[in-house]
Amino acid sequence: MIEPADLVSRIYEAAVIPEQWSGVLAATAQFAGAKDAVLIATRGTSFAGWLMSSPEFNDIVVGHSQHYPTNLRTSRLIGAQYAGFLHDRDLLTQDEIDREPVYQDFLIPRGYGSGVATAIASPSGDNIIIHAEFGHTDGPRRPDILTGLNKLRPHFARAALLSSQLGLERARAMTEALGMLALPGAVLRGAGKLYTANAAFEALMPGLIRDRR
Repeated sequence: MIEPADLVSRIYEAAVIPEQWSGVLAATAQFAGAKDAVLIATRGTSFAGWLMSSPEFNDIVVGHSQHYPTNLRTSRLIGAQYAGFLHDRDLLTQDEIDREPVYQDFLIPRGYGSGVATAIASPSGDNIIIHAEFGHTDGPRRPDILTGLNKLRPHFARAALLSSQLGLERARAMTEALGMLALPGAVLRGAGKLYTANAAFEALMPGLIRDRR
């Protein structure tokens, strides 16, 4: 069993070493007794980027994003604005789950379909979702699991925000390095939105390049 104190230390390490997020999410899944876990950045109710616990789970997350960009499961979680982890059945009735395509047509046929998750609002207006996925008939088998995950939530929130800020600083450093070589450079977010740009790139706006949706 993963010790919570060890997991907290690993969460903060991942904040400054992003390559470690996969291991942290795998440990989170193990802690919860889940099959996999994922950290998702959302813009509105649409996925903007993600990190997952295993390469195998990547196909599930990508398919979820591509075929079900807006779904009742995600919109209810974000809309709840609850400062803790919630199970699917805290957000949807069984009848809604039976009728929701993301469950019936996608997750359940692939051996998933039951999850616990929390949405963390960031200053940018985006949301960070930490989600652990179980088999459809499974879920946290011990009542203290949600309590344990809720104790980890503040650490996830601080680490995700720090990771985002450090990512922006790295992106700025990259574009400035290109600027020193007199090369226009910019970094885009996952949905194609401008993240940061150097002065040489900004000089091309809006005549040659326009920042649009």
